[in-house]
Amino acid sequence: MQLLIREQIPTLITGQTGVGKSMLVQSLLFEMKLNENIQPVLLNFSAQTKSKQTQLAIESKLIKKGKILFGARVNEQIAIFIDDINMPALEKYGAQPCIELLRQMIELQGTFDRTKLFWKNIEDVTLLIAGGPPGGGRNQLSQRFVRQFNVLNMPNQSDSILEMIYGSILKGYFNSINFSESVRKTSDQITRITVELFRRISQELLPIPAKFHYTFNSRDISKVFQGLLMIRPISCNNSNDTIAKLWVHECARVFCDRLISVQDKLWFYNTAVDLLMRYFSVNKDDITSNILFSDILKLEAANVLYEEVTEKRKVIVKSLQDKLDDYIMATNDKMELVFFDDALEHILRIARIFRQPRGNAMLIGVGGSGKQSLTKLASFLMRSEIFQIEIVKTYNADSFRADLIKILMKTGGERIPLTFIFNEAQIVQESFLEDINNILNTGEVPNLFAKKEDLEQVYNNVRPQAIKAKRQDSPESLWTFFVEGIRNSLHIVLCMSPVGNQLRIRCRKFPSLVNCCTIDWFTQWPKEALLEVANKFLDKIPNLKQKDQLAQMCMEVNLQVANLCDAYQKELRRQVYTTPKSYLDQIQLYADLLIQKQQEHGLIQRKLADGLDKLFKANEKVAELKIKMQGIQPQLIEQSAKTEEFLKQLAIDQSEANLKERLVNDEAQIVNQQALEIKIIADEAQAELNKAMPVMKEAEEALQKISKAEITEIKGFINPPPVVQLVLEAVCILLQEKTDWNSAKQVMISSDFMERLTKYDKSQITEQMLRKLRFITIKPEFDPICVAQKSQACKSLCMWCRAIDSYSKIAKEVEPKKRRVADEQQNLEIKNQELAVKQEELQKVRDKVAKLQKECDETVEKKNGLEKKLETIKKRLIASEKLTYLLADEGIRWKDQIKLIEQVLQQIIGDVFLAASTVSYLGAFTGQYREQLIKNAVSKLKEFDIPFSENYSLSSTLENPIVIRDWVISGLPNDAISIDNGVIVTRADRWPLMIDPQGQANKWLKQFNKELKIMRFTESHFLKGLQQCISSGYEVLFEEVEEKLEPSVDSVLQKQIIEVDGRRLIKVGDQKVDYHNQFKLYFTTKIANPNYLPEVFIKTTVINFSITFEGLCDQLLGDVMKFEKPEIEKQRDEIIIKMSNANKQLKGAQDSILDLLANVTGNILDNEQLIHTLEVSKYQSADIQKSLEETIIVEQQINESRNLYHSVAIRGSILYFVISDMSLIDPMYQYSLQYFKKLYNVSLNLTPKTELLSERLLYLEETITQTVFKDICRGLFQQHRKIFSFLICAQVQRQNGSISNAAWNLLLRDQIPSTPIINPDKVFLKDSQWNLILCIQEQISDLTDLSQDIKNNLLYWKEFSQIDDIYQASFPAQSPLAVSSTLNPFYRLLIIKALKPEKVMFGLTEYVIELFGEFYINLASSSMEEIYQSSESHTPIIFILSPGADPTQTLFKLAKEQQSQIDVISLGQGQGKKAETLIQKGQKDGTWIMLQNCHLARSWMPQLEKLMESLTSHHIEVHNNFRIFLTSMPAAYFPVSTLQNGLKLTTEPPRGLKSNLLRSYQEFQQADNQQKLFKQLFFSISFFHAIVQERRKFGPLGFNISYEFNDSDLDISIQMMKMFISQEEEIPWDAMQFMIGQINYGGRVTDDQDRVCLTSILKKYLGDHIENNVKFSNSGIYYLPEDDYIHYISQLPNQEDPEVFGMHENANIVFQTQESQKILDIILSIQPRVSSTSAQKSPDMIVMEKAIYFQSNLPELLDKNVCNQRHYQITENGSVQSLSTVLFQEIDKFNKLLELIQSTLIQLQQAIKGFVLISQELDEMYLAFLNNAIPPNWMKQSYSTLKPLSSWFKDLIARVTFIRSWMEKDFIPAYWMSGLFYPQGFLTGVLQTHSRKYKIPINKLNFKFKVLDIDQDRIRDEIKDGVYVYGLYLEGARWDYQHETLIEQQVGQIYFPLAMMYFQPMEEYQIGDEYYNCPCYKTSNRTGVLSTTGQSTNFILSIDLMSKTEKPEYWTLRGTAIISQLND
Repeated sequence: MQLLIREQIPTLITGQTGVGKSMLVQSLLFEMKLNENIQPVLLNFSAQTKSKQTQLAIESKLIKKGKILFGARVNEQIAIFIDDINMPALEKYGAQPCIELLRQMIELQGTFDRTKLFWKNIEDVTLLIAGGPPGGGRNQLSQRFVRQFNVLNMPNQSDSILEMIYGSILKGYFNSINFSESVRKTSDQITRITVELFRRISQELLPIPAKFHYTFNSRDISKVFQGLLMIRPISCNNSNDTIAKLWVHECARVFCDRLISVQDKLWFYNTAVDLLMRYFSVNKDDITSNILFSDILKLEAANVLYEEVTEKRKVIVKSLQDKLDDYIMATNDKMELVFFDDALEHILRIARIFRQPRGNAMLIGVGGSGKQSLTKLASFLMRSEIFQIEIVKTYNADSFRADLIKILMKTGGERIPLTFIFNEAQIVQESFLEDINNILNTGEVPNLFAKKEDLEQVYNNVRPQAIKAKRQDSPESLWTFFVEGIRNSLHIVLCMSPVGNQLRIRCRKFPSLVNCCTIDWFTQWPKEALLEVANKFLDKIPNLKQKDQLAQMCMEVNLQVANLCDAYQKELRRQVYTTPKSYLDQIQLYADLLIQKQQEHGLIQRKLADGLDKLFKANEKVAELKIKMQGIQPQLIEQSAKTEEFLKQLAIDQSEANLKERLVNDEAQIVNQQALEIKIIADEAQAELNKAMPVMKEAEEALQKISKAEITEIKGFINPPPVVQLVLEAVCILLQEKTDWNSAKQVMISSDFMERLTKYDKSQITEQMLRKLRFITIKPEFDPICVAQKSQACKSLCMWCRAIDSYSKIAKEVEPKKRRVADEQQNLEIKNQELAVKQEELQKVRDKVAKLQKECDETVEKKNGLEKKLETIKKRLIASEKLTYLLADEGIRWKDQIKLIEQVLQQIIGDVFLAASTVSYLGAFTGQYREQLIKNAVSKLKEFDIPFSENYSLSSTLENPIVIRDWVISGLPNDAISIDNGVIVTRADRWPLMIDPQGQANKWLKQFNKELKIMRFTESHFLKGLQQCISSGYEVLFEEVEEKLEPSVDSVLQKQIIEVDGRRLIKVGDQKVDYHNQFKLYFTTKIANPNYLPEVFIKTTVINFSITFEGLCDQLLGDVMKFEKPEIEKQRDEIIIKMSNANKQLKGAQDSILDLLANVTGNILDNEQLIHTLEVSKYQSADIQKSLEETIIVEQQINESRNLYHSVAIRGSILYFVISDMSLIDPMYQYSLQYFKKLYNVSLNLTPKTELLSERLLYLEETITQTVFKDICRGLFQQHRKIFSFLICAQVQRQNGSISNAAWNLLLRDQIPSTPIINPDKVFLKDSQWNLILCIQEQISDLTDLSQDIKNNLLYWKEFSQIDDIYQASFPAQSPLAVSSTLNPFYRLLIIKALKPEKVMFGLTEYVIELFGEFYINLASSSMEEIYQSSESHTPIIFILSPGADPTQTLFKLAKEQQSQIDVISLGQGQGKKAETLIQKGQKDGTWIMLQNCHLARSWMPQLEKLMESLTSHHIEVHNNFRIFLTSMPAAYFPVSTLQNGLKLTTEPPRGLKSNLLRSYQEFQQADNQQKLFKQLFFSISFFHAIVQERRKFGPLGFNISYEFNDSDLDISIQMMKMFISQEEEIPWDAMQFMIGQINYGGRVTDDQDRVCLTSILKKYLGDHIENNVKFSNSGIYYLPEDDYIHYISQLPNQEDPEVFGMHENANIVFQTQESQKILDIILSIQPRVSSTSAQKSPDMIVMEKAIYFQSNLPELLDKNVCNQRHYQITENGSVQSLSTVLFQEIDKFNKLLELIQSTLIQLQQAIKGFVLISQELDEMYLAFLNNAIPPNWMKQSYSTLKPLSSWFKDLIARVTFIRSWMEKDFIPAYWMSGLFYPQGFLTGVLQTHSRKYKIPINKLNFKFKVLDIDQDRIRDEIKDGVYVYGLYLEGARWDYQHETLIEQQVGQIYFPLAMMYFQPMEEYQIGDEYYNCPCYKTSNRTGVLSTTGQSTNFILSIDLMSKTEKPEYWTLRGTAIISQLND
């Protein structure tokens, strides 16, 4: 290999897994890297590997050396090693793109750049690949690829080699660490028994499909020795016994931990002990499965010891508990673990894996087994960090890779030990496993660090440690060091579930999951573990009696539930899981509920006891009160007299004071009036002054702005400007200074100049000063603006002067008012002084009166105190009497209640256990299964003597009747199951997930909690809303959840609450939010039968909220009563509410009494509220009791009235559940309960009134049934409408007991009679029919003599079975049944099924007509107009499409009639946004919107659902004219809510000739004035259209291929016809026939024989023979009427006979048989399965038996060497005979098939036994064997056939036998043409033989055919020319050997065997018109692929058969053909 690498020769290394291919290559490459500059690149392939990622991974390692040249660095080479080369999955046609990419790279030395699209040359790169042999997910490599490589094989190591390798390792280790001599000597023995154990395990424990992971290779041996090398001398005391135990332990960890069954584990330990006893003298009893070695006891020590811990389990458990506490403290992750034996062992196993470098684990167990919890604890023990990805809605492959970078940087860069826990729920994309597979295998992910900066970061991180470790500082060396760190520090733990096939498939696709991981299989907990866990949890309940029995009950119920889950899945096909987590939750819930209930009842009991005690003590004080009352009365009389005197004197003094006060008040009023007047005058004066203030204020502000500089400037004027001098003059006048300039300057110079101005006293201005001032101010130049031009300072002074002037003017006017005010103020002051004197006198009087009042009050108070004491005593006495009176009843009632509570406290132990079991386990089950488990649990409670209530119910145990009544009022269905569901919702510890297809839970939750927040996972911002609700304490409901819950809410589901600094936090998405205790979470799904994985059952409480029959009956009965007797229903509702309120009041009163009694302080007789409440309670109790008695009577009357209408509700419930079952037939048949109830209520209104109640009830039932049936039927396809009507009829009869379950099962299921009786006539009755007859007589009491009757009157019963209308026919007169007038009509159906199975479809129809009437059979289809009239703007109209039908044109027509605009958009990629825009536009302007082909826009369906929900919920305003139409083919992903609430209409071609003709005349209305010929031809062409449409129902007899003829074909044909007859004088019939038959209809036809058939049909209806009354059938029923075509059509029969199609009755028999069986299969498919109690073979056994049978009977290969020499004779032209060539070709084909069968049978048996891994091909083969179908891989190599597997194999044997006979004999007289692979080649060989013999060109030869009336065995001589052939069957006719012509079939004989035919080659042979050109096909389906010859691959040739009685067209219409093989 080293030489090959040096020479750059590609190399392939192959060998079994584990032989060391990868290790050898990798070690060699790293050695050459050091010595020869070879740079290794390691890659790993898996099933998911794509060519693009392969190319990117390779290119990332190459260096650009030129423009298009890439490769290694100078003087270096790159060696790319790809492991698991043959793992990539094959594409559809067998290609492996990544393999082809490598082949291209080797052959062409380069590859294309995918981005820039140019060629890249690659040099100095060598490719090394390795892979195991094909099988188990590995594929065969193509020879074109393998031929590029030098192939090296690495054989499996022999035992001696393995012993030498591992023996030397172990011996070297023992010698190096000073083990004792005895221990050293054990190395050889240990090595030998390890290798032998490995060999035995590999041979005995094989990877069968159920144990796919039982794959062992030499890697496992190394893991054993890796474990052995962890021991130290001190740990084993140099004892051989310890070494022996260590060996057993390590082998168990590697081999035994993956074993899944007890038997396998037992075999392992027995084998290990046997091997051990050979070489070790140990005590056999010491070697058990309990041997454990670990180092967890001394993890803190300096030298950690790996030692035996079996005898120290208690110490370990204590240590683990301490570590668990430390973990919880460190992480806030509250895990509650019970360390029973299994859990302990799993922890030690996981810790052992973490102790080893490259230790990775795959933990396999159902969800809730504790895989993740134990891994976290083990990681904590081993000081390894824990990492888990956090899934959010947008998490994808990029997010995962970003997380992987973090992990790899931490482990590879920082060398931090880290555990990566990855569970199944986190596999958002399979590419995640691809990356993990790579890390497990190579330690890296290709192209993960694609960016240069990422690589630089890696190098920078590892460089310091790499240098420290003395590694080179080169990119390659640093990367290698980085990968080493990853592999040594990273521990990947995969937590997988074994449920389903996903794990097996993934392990096959990604082999490293098994090869590179230590597997630990978490088996089901043993009973001991269940008991131990239960005991630990039950220990938390204080003072719990019978703990051991209760633990036993926990275990028993858990096992019962597991069995119940299996039965539930088998019978109802509903999957429910119970897991260890469910078990823990049930026990915890029981503990919590029991403590809660004990506390609740205990509290009430204490309150009642305390109340009784206080009431009793109160009565003891009565005598004492009476004595006190006698002493108080004299004191009260004396005090009353004193009080009277004080009151008299007080009255006199008070009168005097009042008079004085009036006088003073009068005078004060006068004074106040004067003061008010003065104030008014003063205010007026001030207002006048205020007018001048703004100007004054402005001037003062201007003064403030004058600066010293400005003053100095003014002073500096020697000759000031006149205006400046004028201003200063005015200022001086006001300041009373001289006005000359010098004086003015002096004034300004003074320091107080500005102060004098700002503080100027305006009141001192004289009139003289004002006159002088005004002389200046009136001058025009004295204006601030003019002044400002000279000086800014003077401007301010100017403004001030003007303001002073203005102010002075106003002040002068105001001055008189001010003087008047001053005078008045003076007078007022005098008045006030006089008033003050008088007020002082008044106060003295008042003081005197107050003193007297005080003395009087004291006297009165004393008197009142005595009166109050007396009153209190009287009240106490009265209260005492009341208490005594009330105590008599209440006390007794409370005493009884206390006794009852004592009894409840005893029984509560069992009751709460049953309740907790129901809440934890049974929510997902239906009522029947719940009752079954409770019944079993009750029997166990009795067995264990655990007390419980005899009348136990979940609701009475856990919930208050008052609360339940409120639930019912809020919309919870009032049946026991629904109420129990409500209890589970409120009491479950896990958040409830409700299966709610009818929306009952949704409605109840919304009505009960008005503040409920509604969300959906499909909303983009639901996480943000959830976070707000959690922190605010709102309740949240997630609607419409799917089968997978959003991973981002996992933390909320699991309530992962942590406490930080007193805050309770929870992480939601990527944020931590405060957790509010009031927060609650609910989920509902409308999926009727969701397939949830165990993980969902772990995280939520799944509750089946599907409505029950009883619950729906109650609701519908309420609807009926509201319509029929609204007053009664109203009264009932009022009584319900009244009773609910009364009970609340009564409970409230009692609670209030008990609370008052508990909290009362002081004397109880003083508590009036208590006495009153007690008294009210007394009267309420009496009133309620009286009301209850009245209510019971009224309720009885109401119930009697309601029960009269109960049958109507039952009928409605039956209808609804039948409608629900229809959704199982087709996913589009979805109807909401709301929609159904709307129909139901409409029906009530439509029912005709009548006086008689009995008539009214019948009318109601009939109207409801008809209305619902009519509405639902328009949304059903025709083929399902009759099923719907029969199901309604049958379910009504089953409900009233007319059809027993036994009779129902006899109709639907094949059964075996318990007492077989010989079949009297196997020709008349098949064995299956006779068995049914026997089963009928065994199970139906009215038909116990049926078989004897048929045997005795066989001839008459045969005649009876031939009657066409067998249902209406009378039984044979000789039969006892003929005189039975009371025979159940359903039993007649059973007899029909037994005697004439093909007539079942008609029997079902007649059965419905007999019981329900023809309405349910002949319902006319709804028109588009009717649909429109029943629609509304908020309701979508859904067209369910079928091939050949399109409602678009009809809708356009309707839109035109309604004068509405319609916009149409066909959905598909990218059309969603356009559709939304159209919808929004239509909702505003009333446009109709049509969304076509919704099934093509799967990804847009959630958005469509949102749009339709906002529409149907009336959340948006919509134009009244708006309509939205949706068209879709049936699709399971179409939004359920839209289907449930929309109007549905199926669009399909009409079924039946009559319906087709009526449709044609409805769609194409003709005017009355049309010419007669047009009308005739219109009818004729329409008839032709109907014929070709309906012929398809006969399958290949009708047309070989089912063509989608539709209305457009008819429309165009009518237009063509109209053109031909209007434009031509003479009608061109041939042209018309050609255009319609060959072009229009024929354009769809691809099969030549179908084209012949089509034109033959058309000639019958189009030609010059068309005239009135021309017959279209021999019976004369179908003809061309003269006129009134529609009337004629309406008279036609509903079921047409085959004769109108030109076909035989047998065609009908085939069709009817298929249709009848199809109907029964459909009905059976929606029924619950019937469990079989008999022992059945496992699938493995069934497949193995078939494989062994096939292999033992498989013919040997055909050996050409034993061929007769005649076949090798050479013709004159030197070639082999033509038929010999055909023979050799057939031999090759059969040998190829036989070889494939032989090899795959061996592989399949090996896979089942476990010798090889099962591949996808073998998987498909396995499934085919179970279904008796030919495996796909065989079918690819097989001849064409429709036979089931068993018949095909017999046929194969016969074919090989024929070929062998042909091969060995000198000649064969006749050829089995049907037995050939390629009969067309055989016939060509016959012609070629004749051509060569007579020298005739082969193209001039054809066959002359003759049917012979002899068998092939009678032919002795070889025929001269041509061949005899046999093995052909005639279908659609039979052969008359006597007259040598085709004649009619016999009724019931579908295929007529032809004895033998003579095929004679003739030159240019011509046949006459009397011959029918009969096509010959390989198989009966007559269809195949169009070959290059233009013929179908199924078509062999046409055989000319004489037809003396009929024209050839007759047989063409019959569908007559020759078939070379039958279907069975």
